[in-house]
Amino acid sequence: MSMTRYDLQPMLYQKLPKSIDALTLCRQGGKPGKVISGKLDVIKLDNVKQLILDDGTVPLWAKLCFAQDEAGYAYIQGSLEVTLTLTCQRCLTPLEYPLHSTFLLSPISDDAQAKHLPQAYEPARLIDERWSIVEFISEEIILNLPLVPKHLEFNCKIKLDELNQVEPTVAPRENPFIQLPQKLNKK
Repeated sequence: MSMTRYDLQPMLYQKLPKSIDALTLCRQGGKPGKVISGKLDVIKLDNVKQLILDDGTVPLWAKLCFAQDEAGYAYIQGSLEVTLTLTCQRCLTPLEYPLHSTFLLSPISDDAQAKHLPQAYEPARLIDERWSIVEFISEEIILNLPLVPKHLEFNCKIKLDELNQVEPTVAPRENPFIQLPQKLNKK
């Protein structure tokens, strides 16, 4: 099942649940798969709201499809989309950052199961047979953020040429050992 950006926006304003019984949904999914789609306010993602300038009311759109493949592996295929306001690390002004992520997971109960998954699947760890959608989305956003967010050079208020021409503001210090030979000769 292929998902594109156009699949995300027309969704109903259904709120995503915090956690679900992913294995049950995968088994009930059948061939087309059971689909959960909706929005989640970024304010509910504690780890993410510390990294952004938004007030947290920015909607995050997500689509999750639960199914089983031909070999019997349960899987979750999904995508998420959100536009976050970050701080440009060059000019320290707001930067609109559109984030789109797709993923293919397989719910697992323990590490032994993860070792036997096909390479196409990333493990999705279940805790007490439940999968935390909120925790996963939070981690997925953090993994897809740039290490150093900054505007494209032509959009930034500070130009790279200006950064290279800045003179150092620290005054040169006098060498504290310059008089040492004279003092040693006096003795």
